[in-house]
Formats: sequence, structure tokens, C-alpha cells
Amino acid sequence: DKDLFYAGTITPTIVGGDKLVNGYTAADGTVVPAGSYSNSGGGTGSLVTQSDCCSLHFVDGAQLMLANNGGAVANGDSATFSFEVPQLGYYDLGANLTKAHDYATYNLTLNANSAAGTPAATLISGYDAYNSSVTTQYRDFGVPQDSTGKPIALPKGVYSVTLSVTGQDASSAGFQAGIDYLRISGTAPTCPITD
Repeated sequence: DKDLFYAGTITPTIVGGDKLVNGYTAADGTVVPAGSYSNSGGGTGSLVTQSDCCSLHFVDGAQLMLANNGGAVANGDSATFSFEVPQLGYYDLGANLTKAHDYATYNLTLNANSAAGTPAATLISGYDAYNSSVTTQYRDFGVPQDSTGKPIALPKGVYSVTLSVTGQDASSAGFQAGIDYLRISGTAPTCPITD
């Protein structure tokens, strides 16, 4: 076992997979909406929660999953889910991402929030979620940046992230994807968490 230590200026918020799928009410009473699935690639999959499985325990007992679930996730399909930023500031974002033998390659994008005046920002591009066995990998995305590389201060409010399937590893058997949790931690704009 190894211990994980995270730094930040406020207590981090961990949003588990079932909250990302089903929505939740934040500590301050803000209602965060449920996630949604888009079959823009022509797939017939769905956005679901998957309970602990395959010797993994997800942070709140279930992960967010783009799943075949009686259909099939296709290249180009996407899902959008939301989280709350509790107060104005710079935030280091990260996620515990699930990898499996039938998982896709995808992008994660912090969507523009016109009400807060914040632009869209790429969190991760071309992430290969293929692995021969089911596992998770924590990825730190750092502080979101605008197109010029300037850190973006996020006003209090609800923000959404879109997971867009872009392809698959040559060894992958499908286009599914999973996220155990998102981590949102207040930080200085130029102080990334590197490990």
C-alpha cells in the first residue's frame, strides 16, 4: 500500500461516479444536474453507473461508465457530466480513470461556462484507457488554461465536462470508458500537483 497526499488551498472536493451520472446537491444547496449521453457517433450505448467490480472499489461504490448496456458505444459518442466549484478561485482538476480491455481512447474537455464568462479548456487529449485487466489510473489535469496558456479562474457555479470517444487502442475490444471520480482542489494558478 502507498499513502497519497494532496496539496491545495482548500479541502478538495471528490465527486464520485454515481454523482456524475445521477447529479447531486452540493454542500451549499446547489443542484448539480445529471449527466447525459450523446450518440453522435451513431452508437447505442448509454451513460450508467457500474458498481464495484473486478476487485476494484470505486470511491463511492460506483463509477461513471459509457457502457454498451444492451447496445454498443461507438467512436464519436460522448457523455457530459457536471460538478460544482464552491467559490471563485483557481482549481487543480484531476480524475481517477478506469482502464479495461474494451475501453476507448478519449478526450476530456471542461466546457465553456458563458454565465461565468469562462472558456472551454482541454483537460486531457487522446487518453488511451485500454489495459488487459481492469485497473484505475489517477491523472492530474492541472489548472485549466485558456487558448493562450493563461490559467483560468473559475467563478462559483456548476461546470460540465465532456468525455468524447476518439478511437481505440489496436488491442481494445470496444469503445467503453469509465471514471471513478473527479477531484477539484483550490490551488495557486501556477502550482501544479506533479505526483
